Amino acid sequence: MTNPYLSIWFRTSRTINSVLLGKVRFNYHIPILLSCLSLFFDQFTDPIGIGTVYSLLLIFIGIILGYLFITQLWPWLILQVGKIWNGKSEKPELLLIIGLGQIPVVVILMEQILFSAFGKVISDFEVNIALQWIVWVFYMRTMVIGLSKIQGFGYGIALLNLVLAIMPFFILKLLIS
Repeated sequence: MTNPYLSIWFRTSRTINSVLLGKVRFNYHIPILLSCLSLFFDQFTDPIGIGTVYSLLLIFIGIILGYLFITQLWPWLILQVGKIWNGKSEKPELLLIIGLGQIPVVVILMEQILFSAFGKVISDFEVNIALQWIVWVFYMRTMVIGLSKIQGFGYGIALLNLVLAIMPFFILKLLIS
């Protein structure tokens, strides 16, 4: 038995296989909720001056919306794009992969907590750029390997699946900017 929170870093493929085969219990909700908390961590300081209760309510609503996005919309987009190449995964498998992919993102929350212990609350955008890069690489690696296993794709098509699934958000951001 392996601990997916530790083995995902350097034994990604083996960890994914163990989780998909049910050899290791993995609750995908925990890393997803923690990564959503990281997105709204800076709200603990009440940066917009609305009061502590409202800040906590804003954090709670943000975590719920982030969780719904990561567990509902993101898998749906990945599955829809995967249908182009006859992907064969289903949502429960994909949620396990997404949850495993969120484990590296939790490292950003750890840095935020560490900084707050010294009196400085930082947003996820203020985290060390090298750490952000490392987390992104591990996230993408986990997602590409996981998607290739569950969808039956090669790594290139799995990466293309991810890129095309995220494209609507980039276009939306460009339109808003």
